Amino acid sequence: MRFYTYRDRVFQFEGATSVQDEGSWAMPWRIDSNRIHLFPGFSERGAGDAAGIRLAFMTDSMVLRLLVEDGQPQQIFSLYVDGLLIQDARIQQDSGEVLFDPLPPGNKQVEIQLDHRFPAKIKAIGVDKGAKISINPTNRKSWIHYGGFLGRATAVSPSRKVWTTVVAKKLNLQLMNLCFDGPVRFEPMVASLIRDVSVVDYITVGVEWGPGEEVLEPSMLLANMIGWIQTIREKHPEIPIALISPLVDHKRDLIGKTVSQVVSACRAHGDTRIFGVDGTEIYYFEDYQQFGEDMQGVLAEWFLDTVFFKTFC
Repeated sequence: MRFYTYRDRVFQFEGATSVQDEGSWAMPWRIDSNRIHLFPGFSERGAGDAAGIRLAFMTDSMVLRLLVEDGQPQQIFSLYVDGLLIQDARIQQDSGEVLFDPLPPGNKQVEIQLDHRFPAKIKAIGVDKGAKISINPTNRKSWIHYGGFLGRATAVSPSRKVWTTVVAKKLNLQLMNLCFDGPVRFEPMVASLIRDVSVVDYITVGVEWGPGEEVLEPSMLLANMIGWIQTIREKHPEIPIALISPLVDHKRDLIGKTVSQVVSACRAHGDTRIFGVDGTEIYYFEDYQQFGEDMQGVLAEWFLDTVFFKTFC
């Protein structure tokens, strides 16, 4: 086989905001890894986990080998060829290798869904000797989802079952999953990160607070949300943005009222592309214990219907 590293520029990390390139391995991040000190606490909140991130390329190889640094036995990688699921595979602990064999013949679009629960340090991709491999150009529309617990879905395995991934697959969207552990506090650095993404077609925000997490004082939450949106609007003035009030019964009325106030304020300022969505129209959970693997498909279908088909269309 012949092996290629990230520096060979024959594959890319779709859904990542930055890539830490150490030469011997490359790791995708969901924050700017070059400015990690400006994102205090985000490493502990899962910003280095590969949620929603895919390895993407074209190849005519019949076998693929993925070499992973510091891989975990629980990690699952899902292989798609031309949009169809082919295989789930785990790391072979003796070699740190993930084997995909066999692949369909001919040149094809390949996407490897990385495990959303762990960081992914990719050393190299191996293809058959003489096989071609190249970056896969795409013209799919892009979707950024910012949120917390519900979008992280760390109790779910494999990643292809997470509701955000299901939604992206059904709509053929390029997903960027910016969901982190802890409450959604509308951090300015996340707003600037989204603002500076070159191409965005849809933005959704799950406004979530978990049990025991202190909600910001209402006027401060209102101000944070408005400022956060205005930062994004500096470069994406026409992109539809949906603010989704909590699906879980925790400070739901307070946060729902604030979402309505934010939408009203932005619309009064002339922003006709911001929308408020009542989270209970998507689904209503009495507590977080109800949210598990069996709910992912249901949540995806209701999210599709309520947000994309009714709100954005």
